[in-house]
Amino acid sequence: HIDAADEIEIATTSADGHISLTTAHTAGTAFHIDANAHAGSIVDIDAGILDIDAAGTVSIDAGGAGSIDFAGDASNITLTTDGAAEDFTISLAGATDSSLILSSTGTGADALQISTSAGGMDITVAGAAAGEDLDISCNQEIRVTSTSDAAEAIYLRANAGTSETIKIHADQGTGVYFL
Repeated sequence: HIDAADEIEIATTSADGHISLTTAHTAGTAFHIDANAHAGSIVDIDAGILDIDAAGTVSIDAGGAGSIDFAGDASNITLTTDGAAEDFTISLAGATDSSLILSSTGTGADALQISTSAGGMDITVAGAAAGEDLDISCNQEIRVTSTSDAAEAIYLRANAGTSETIKIHADQGTGVYFL
């Protein structure tokens, strides 16, 4: 047990500079670092390479803003499942005027990709107020392609009442439309 009124520094003079903290504790909290005496308290970890491994659950909780930033190389966040219903969720919770934004400043033709190698894809908008639409905008061409060799390979449907319409409109084009 170490009690100190001032700063405590642990340093090593060994050839490899290695410091190891090991516990034989088998359940509950094995290590506890508490720097929560004041909201301005900081725990700062600097490393050339930081490797965190856990055999079980990992939780990172913050009462304020958070950030995970990478620079200079390809990066990923991956869940490898080993059974059904092991979903991976990225969510914005709270019924407030907030947005979940996926953004890319990449310059490739595929600067932002959403893809599946198996299974389908659903896009659902549940908002019913004015302006809560599904909007797709592009300053180049928009292509919808199906490689299905079946009736209704591309199917557009409006199903909200007797006043509904489907409109295909070109402001300046003079081409012929085939349906």
